Amino acid sequence: MVEKDRRGEASGVEGTGATAGSRGTGRGPHARGSGGFQLDPGLKGWRLYIIEWSNLTQFAQIVATNTAYGSYEADEEYWYVDQAEVGQLDSGLVIRIVGDYDWVDQVPSPPSGYQEFNTPIGATWEEVKSDLSVGTLYKLDGGDFYLRLQNQGSSPNATLSLVRWYQGDSLQPTGPFNPSGTYEEVTSLGTGNAWYADSLSPP
Repeated sequence: MVEKDRRGEASGVEGTGATAGSRGTGRGPHARGSGGFQLDPGLKGWRLYIIEWSNLTQFAQIVATNTAYGSYEADEEYWYVDQAEVGQLDSGLVIRIVGDYDWVDQVPSPPSGYQEFNTPIGATWEEVKSDLSVGTLYKLDGGDFYLRLQNQGSSPNATLSLVRWYQGDSLQPTGPFNPSGTYEEVTSLGTGNAWYADSLSPP
């Protein structure tokens, strides 16, 4: 994977100008269908996201693919979780876009010793009928986006067992979204309709 410094930014790689917590562009190969798409893979071959605790300790990297290359399939999220850091639960987290890349420019190299899993970007958003009470729920500052994480075990061998995204909206989400921004721990979803999609479903 791309080398990172303490702030979780990739050395020598510039980020993009995407707006935090925004829906995707709806252009390119992802402008299709309804009720699908989680993380926006951008308009190049792949996009790199990182997730940090509020103290800027990085605990996850996500490669969201737009097109296929080698062992990477199109329209997938590839998660790489630092097992030594994910167990250090915090009351807040930050999601950042590192950058969008073409496969000819750079191919992600997965870090060793990390928990790895992948899931289709084109998951269907389901309406929340009765929300889970497990794990920790985080809400995007200034937006109606949520992320629920649950881990198991302890550092340095902790793993994620649940990654669930939520969007508060009267209608089912119809495109990819950019979840970047600062999140704070909350006890419940807001009022009104909400929709969820899993990057990692509960066991």
